[in-house]
Amino acid sequence: MDGLFFIAVLLPPELEKKIIQFKQDFAENFNAPYALKPPGHITLTETFRAKNEQMQKLLPVLNKLFGIFQPFTAAVRNFGAFPASLAIFAAIQNHEPFNRMREELFWLRKNKGILDDKSVPSKSITPNITIGYRDLEEEIFHAAWKKYAQLEFSADFLVDKIHLMQHKKKWRSACEFPLLGLPDGRSEQLKLF
Repeated sequence: MDGLFFIAVLLPPELEKKIIQFKQDFAENFNAPYALKPPGHITLTETFRAKNEQMQKLLPVLNKLFGIFQPFTAAVRNFGAFPASLAIFAAIQNHEPFNRMREELFWLRKNKGILDDKSVPSKSITPNITIGYRDLEEEIFHAAWKKYAQLEFSADFLVDKIHLMQHKKKWRSACEFPLLGLPDGRSEQLKLF
């Protein structure tokens, strides 16, 4: 399982269809088709390279890590932008569950050394579903943002699993980690002291 990976939440099919419509708008009206390449997702880690031996260590750790989280509802409301990186996205309102997962991944990287430094450079993220980025030129970005800043969009969906995405000609889910709400054992360990 060597290759290029990232960890993400994938969208349910009905929401994916709506997001593809926005991405197609960017491709057709703003000459920015790049966002059509990956499936709609909420990124939890940046991309990282890993060899088979690393993945053999990482997969059970990720399964245990995500198993402690309860399923939750993601609330998508309207649009946001990162002007510095010329990106426009569908905005996630409830950041906390995503940031709790991101922080756990950060400490996993720091303490276990399984993930590389670039994969989780910080403890928090601004969760979002990107609809236009990378190939947006600055003046086109401003025109697109003028339109999308006015649009209203609302969707809720259940997050009950996390995906390890792998690039093999295109991005695909290589492994799923269910959110099970299992006890994490850390509070039991603290009782020993």
